[in-house]
Amino acid sequence: MIKVCAARYNHDVKEIYLSKKVHTWCLKALGIEKDQLTAVHPLRVEASHRSFYRLVTQSGSWVLMVSPPELEKNDQFLRIAKLFSSHHLPVPTQISHDTALGCYLMNDLGEIHLAQTYTTPAQPAAMTTAINVIHDIAIIQHPDLPNYSQSQFFNELDLFNEWFLQALLQTNPAREDYAVTFQLLVAATQEQPQSCIHMDYHSRNLLYNQGALGIVDFQDARKGPRLYDIATLLHDCYHEFPAPQVKYWLNVFLQHPSAMVDFAHIEPKQIEYWFTFTAIQRLLKAIGIFSRLHLRDSKSSHLVHILPVLKRTASLCQGYAELSSLNMQLNSCIKIAGIKMKAQ
Repeated sequence: MIKVCAARYNHDVKEIYLSKKVHTWCLKALGIEKDQLTAVHPLRVEASHRSFYRLVTQSGSWVLMVSPPELEKNDQFLRIAKLFSSHHLPVPTQISHDTALGCYLMNDLGEIHLAQTYTTPAQPAAMTTAINVIHDIAIIQHPDLPNYSQSQFFNELDLFNEWFLQALLQTNPAREDYAVTFQLLVAATQEQPQSCIHMDYHSRNLLYNQGALGIVDFQDARKGPRLYDIATLLHDCYHEFPAPQVKYWLNVFLQHPSAMVDFAHIEPKQIEYWFTFTAIQRLLKAIGIFSRLHLRDSKSSHLVHILPVLKRTASLCQGYAELSSLNMQLNSCIKIAGIKMKAQ
């Protein structure tokens, strides 16, 4: 095993190692000797079984993705990378890969995540670029893109029930308590125009360097709700935009020529309804995934985000009478979760 360094971004992980086999593969893929690999830095832990590293040599840096083939959809990753690249989207170039080993070496898109621009003068340009790329993604049509089915939306909401409510909070709500609301959330995703979506388009998966955007974690791309990616960006689990900024950037999105075509003759109130309900569905899904990471996968890196996301989800329910029951239930969960989080 090759020691990389202390994992400072995750206090639950003291050290990270590359296996000797992976380390040897990296040297061969880069065409260098052992002493020419000057540093290996683990990148931010993600909500999956994949891990990422920045490999540094005297001539530059690259990103290594180690993705267990038995746990991740690596074939789909390669297909979508090729598809997005063919449409000139800013995805990393595949330099070398070993599907059996689950190793993928790519060019380095940089170290600045989109959220790092949010408090700088670069924010307007960065956000505008990120929004424009959503529209570039939306025009893609290809047989390799699966449909985001209604059953998948319901399955994702079941993650909230199973892993957050039952497993983490140890409550046992009646299924009917959430069933009607969940039907409304899923219906909102189906009623709106459909297009190609990235499906995980948040600030940790977007890099911004010298005016250019870079996209990662795109392997789950599919045909789904047109507002899904902008809802993910503006209601990010890792960053909270003030409500006026959400409204402003949503309007920027809707002023794009392709959005004006897709949402022609649709009332602004209806668009906002779809946008908010789509965001709520995704946030509930995220809470379930973060809980599962902690309980099943022993990865507590996302536990800290559950309570803020829960509070934000409850606040999004306000103003919609049909979500009053969900809002009440979520506020009840906030009290229990606050106690649970302190005990972790």
